[in-house]
Amino acid sequence: MSRRRVVQGLAAAGVGVAAGNASSASAASQPQKIWGPIQGGARGRPQSAFLGDIARHGYLEAEYFVSGAATAYAPVADLGHDGQWAVTPGQSMPYVTRLLVRRPREPVRFNGTVVAEWANVSSGLDVAFMDLPGLYDGCAYVLVSAQRAGVHGVAGPAAEGMLQWDPQRYAPLSIPGESLSYDIFSQAGRVLGRGRRPAGVDPLGGLRVRQLIAVGVSQSGARLVSYANAIQPRDRVYDAIMPIVFGGAGAGFGDATPGPIFTRIRTDLTTPVMAMNSESEASFYIPWRQPDSPRFVYWEVAGASHISASRMAFERELAARDGVSLHWHPSPGDPPVQPSQVSWAPTADAAIRHVRAWLSDGRPPPSIPPMQVEPGDHPAIRRDGFGNALGGVRLPELEVPIARYAGNAPGKGFLLGHTEPFAPDQLAQLYPTHADYVAKVEAAADAAVRAGVILPERARAYRVAAQSAPIPA
Repeated sequence: MSRRRVVQGLAAAGVGVAAGNASSASAASQPQKIWGPIQGGARGRPQSAFLGDIARHGYLEAEYFVSGAATAYAPVADLGHDGQWAVTPGQSMPYVTRLLVRRPREPVRFNGTVVAEWANVSSGLDVAFMDLPGLYDGCAYVLVSAQRAGVHGVAGPAAEGMLQWDPQRYAPLSIPGESLSYDIFSQAGRVLGRGRRPAGVDPLGGLRVRQLIAVGVSQSGARLVSYANAIQPRDRVYDAIMPIVFGGAGAGFGDATPGPIFTRIRTDLTTPVMAMNSESEASFYIPWRQPDSPRFVYWEVAGASHISASRMAFERELAARDGVSLHWHPSPGDPPVQPSQVSWAPTADAAIRHVRAWLSDGRPPPSIPPMQVEPGDHPAIRRDGFGNALGGVRLPELEVPIARYAGNAPGKGFLLGHTEPFAPDQLAQLYPTHADYVAKVEAAADAAVRAGVILPERARAYRVAAQSAPIPA
């Protein structure tokens, strides 16, 4: 499978429309109106609402609508691989979109950090990836619906955007074109960060914000790369930027969906950037690796896949509740896929904690060498005797293996990766007793905490899972 085909899948960005007649606008524009919390509708809840009881975390969830005029940008020259991109503002068009906010119920619990996620729209509806357990230690989380595809869905009878999912609740929403997404994301940041002056209701309920972190996963991670290279130097809205499992590609600035634009993060950006790939994307990111610096840190999670087994289970539950489909899941007629059991999400959770500290005290996250690569014209990840990747972020699954974990798999499930369990006799040889296996997992989990690649609560989950695992059989 070609690198281009894979990253085209990662960077798919919905459907564009013609821009129409519009006037020019300032790059420093802000929403003209914010209202909410939004209530009612046929379903009585937001699309992509929290799965479970958010009150158990001491949090509340509220949805707000924002309106304004957003500017489209156009490159002033070819978008090169060095990320030194320049854009010029063009037309401005009115828009109405939504912010989905999760914040501590008691303001005293707020730690000063807002994590703003650019909603992923690869399935033609808004999907959140970075609403991770570690955020509920006092962060506020905001899902920003920046793109047309999430509001209007994709063309055809299977459209599942907000306007199709609940036409009554979301009737006011409109984003005329994908080209407006970058300015919409900037405008959202201006009403979430320090010194904000909301035009009406404050979606953060008066919380005092110290740090505003932008995150984007997969398709929206590619958008965030382009935002970092071209828009953040102009607007300076976000305090840190985190593109996750993005595959080394940026996205275009027009309404059409172009092919992937392979690039590095520009080296003169003063905003801290922490980037991360799973093994799925790291295989294709090898030519675009760049060294860590005082303003850039990059991690690769060995064995992890773009969509892990745990993420797939979560999305199935979410899709069943909301009555939507997710196109990267295998269809009933596809060959069976056993996704990788290694998830990048707990490491992303730890990465957010590092970025918060980076902004507070200036110490960047730890530098971790990427996965090892076999030499040659077609670089491939080097593997150990079990077939697992060498180097990169080392999680207990790789340090105390019970299976071979691949970041990619053939066919439609290529982004799901693959898990190939070891035979019982091999497990018995590796782990003569159950206590031996548990002790090794506990040691590996403690080492991962010390390395800073998981949080302590994740280490506790590893211990519990090991204690209940039937190993050896």
